[in-house]
Amino acid sequence: MVETYQQFRDRLARIVASHPTLCFAGKVTETCLELPHQYLLSCALSVTRTDHRFHLNKSVYDYLDSQKPVSDIHTSDYLTKPPLTAVKIRIYKASKNAGQTVVFFHGGCFVAGSCYTHDNACRLMAEAWGVDLYSVDYPLAPEHEAGEIITLCYNAVVQISAELIGHRQADCDGGGKRCQSQVALWLVGDSAGTSILNSILYLLCATDSAIDIAKVILVNPIVDLLDSFQYRHFCSQYLGGRIYPHSPLVYPLVNHQIAIPDTYMILSAEDVLYDQGKNYRDKLRQWGANVHAKTFPGGHLGATFATGTDPAREVIGWLCQAMEHNGHL
Repeated sequence: MVETYQQFRDRLARIVASHPTLCFAGKVTETCLELPHQYLLSCALSVTRTDHRFHLNKSVYDYLDSQKPVSDIHTSDYLTKPPLTAVKIRIYKASKNAGQTVVFFHGGCFVAGSCYTHDNACRLMAEAWGVDLYSVDYPLAPEHEAGEIITLCYNAVVQISAELIGHRQADCDGGGKRCQSQVALWLVGDSAGTSILNSILYLLCATDSAIDIAKVILVNPIVDLLDSFQYRHFCSQYLGGRIYPHSPLVYPLVNHQIAIPDTYMILSAEDVLYDQGKNYRDKLRQWGANVHAKTFPGGHLGATFATGTDPAREVIGWLCQAMEHNGHL
């Protein structure tokens, strides 16, 4: 039997009651309670102790797994190869593929989220845009810090690119054709995932990588980890308590020396991160980047985006229209 939302909330309340040290990020409003996944992820995001987060996240995953996916798009999972720690990648293959490949980094304030929590968002993006989407299930803070997380995500992008080039070469060899040695990728980040994405852009430039990043999509970007309001505690968990005020790896506002691909940015008018997102948009334009941005009403999309509710569909729909208008789809 599928667990009802009320049954889930009752079970989650029992877990929370058994761990009185749990703290919550912000107040859970009545509006938030009307959207079940916003409530569950607001709980999961706030947990910092490993054992507490394990119980809450397992509860979240159990509930999400019991819900019907928004589409029956084909998915498959695999692990990145050694020598680095294996990271799970979930692939979504659109029924009508335009030949583009997207690599997605989920949100969750660096301490929560996974390819499970953002499954419906990935399904919607892959189908709406007609792409193959690779969702990176990166390790979380505080057990893992920024350096390790960024390295593993960078390695995932490198391996995905190499794999795609290998597949293309095999297809060309079979048909006696000459192949290009590059595959253009789109990078998409949601909230905390945008910070990881920006770090990867910097590393690709710093290492003079041949990987071609054609498009970047930033949803509610976190770009200033030292001044992130109620998210500050989670950013600190990600940074391991260290401060890197001038490092472009964690502070993309000093990344002007790198080439910025065409960028699409989603901001939320009542998000506490709105000002720094708007500042980043303006900085990118000053540096010569082609930025297409839209501000939506309401607060940080968070779990509303992750679980594919109406606001997520609206955002993904606008991105689809904007990319079609600009000839990017």
